[in-house]
Amino acid sequence: MDVRFGYGSPDKIRDVEQAVRLAQQADRDGLDHVTFSDHPYVADLLDGYAEADGWIPGRAADWLSDRYRWSRPIIDEAARAVGRKPEDVATIYNFPGEITSAPVRRTRDDDGRWVGGSSAQWIEELTDAVLNHNAAGFTLFPRGADPFAVQLSRWSDEIVPAVRAAITAQPVAER
Repeated sequence: MDVRFGYGSPDKIRDVEQAVRLAQQADRDGLDHVTFSDHPYVADLLDGYAEADGWIPGRAADWLSDRYRWSRPIIDEAARAVGRKPEDVATIYNFPGEITSAPVRRTRDDDGRWVGGSSAQWIEELTDAVLNHNAAGFTLFPRGADPFAVQLSRWSDEIVPAVRAAITAQPVAER
């Protein structure tokens, strides 16, 4: 199973050199992709490029969100309309949140959006997403008080290898 893991440079990083250092760290750490915010309202940042045959749900929606539940069937129909199998269109999630040094009481806010937690909490959440909700990849957009380089290290060194190990040990749920 080919699940992709990446790093997304947060909008609040306005220093191109810092963004490049973090991208280089992600590359050294063996992540599959790096993305930079390329929205017109942050035009002073580098454009992000991604080469993936997949779909990224808007507004950081995840597999538990209403947005995903009503959007995915549209993606599936569009795939069928051009002669492709819907399962060939990978869903890669932009995943903003804080990777904390200790577990948090609540990993989701009152609206059900992921806010983060410890490495173990991330591992549990992402493993479930792959095994039970057909997630094909994740891009971390770090938030919170801990330095982004620290969170990137937790992502690359702890979370990504643990999720990869967990998903290779179990079968993926059928769509």
